[in-house]
Amino acid sequence: MRKFLLAGAAGLAMLFGSASLQASPYDDQPGPGWQSAATLQSQLTSQGWQVDRIKADDGNWEVYGRDPSGQYVEAKYDPYTLQQTSMKVKSGSSSDFGKPKKDDRGRDKGGKDGKGH
Repeated sequence: MRKFLLAGAAGLAMLFGSASLQASPYDDQPGPGWQSAATLQSQLTSQGWQVDRIKADDGNWEVYGRDPSGQYVEAKYDPYTLQQTSMKVKSGSSSDFGKPKKDDRGRDKGGKDGKGH
């Protein structure tokens, strides 16, 4: 009985272990065959971008910076073709990115209790 339980536990561990391997291990780091971030940066600066940051995220290169029109954006690029897959315009400046939003009186919207109160 004990051998049966151990064998079953080992089988489950292999099953769940292989399931976790199916998720891309490269979600937050460059994967095999990706073109380099330096290549992407060179491409973008030659197009008039001002690149602040490039990072691997969710299987894409994610770029933060100013596009040729001067808007601060977050753009995603296919890591194999370096073609843009999405772009979001960010409000404020690059130095504001990631800071808490302010209400009309200049106070953090989160408040002390995290609910805006």
